[in-house]
Amino acid sequence: MPQQYDEPDLRHPHGWTGEERRGIDGITLKLMAEVRVAMEAHEKKEEQTFKELKEEIRENRAESDNRHSEVLGRFEHMQQSTMGLLQANNTTTNEIHKMFKEAFPEGDVAAHRKAHENWIKKAEADKEFWMKLKMDAIKWAMLAVAGWGGVALWTAFLQGPK
Repeated sequence: MPQQYDEPDLRHPHGWTGEERRGIDGITLKLMAEVRVAMEAHEKKEEQTFKELKEEIRENRAESDNRHSEVLGRFEHMQQSTMGLLQANNTTTNEIHKMFKEAFPEGDVAAHRKAHENWIKKAEADKEFWMKLKMDAIKWAMLAVAGWGGVALWTAFLQGPK
């Protein structure tokens, strides 16, 4: 059964039927005035909040821009540093490649190793040769000194006592 407006609405805390809200009387005007005041206060509060948010956003944006510039500067520095390292690495790699080609003219690693073994054998043979030559020279020098001493003693013996 639909509700009648002349009967009190028991669900409303004041028991209003609705008639008092429809007419231009004190309650409606008061309510409209209260709503207007509340809305104006709310609008002022919201306007202030928006101003504060706008200022905070502006400050954060400035800080963010500064931080972004700082990070970008660091990134550019790292990029330049990395490029420098890569260029140095490429130069070193090219030099090593060039030396490798010179050391292994036809890419023959076994021949390269064999050449080193031959050089080592030659160095050992040279060392042995010079050591033997020194020993022979010392031996002959000692023999010459002993011979000269023997000749000097024999000559002195033949001359007799003085």
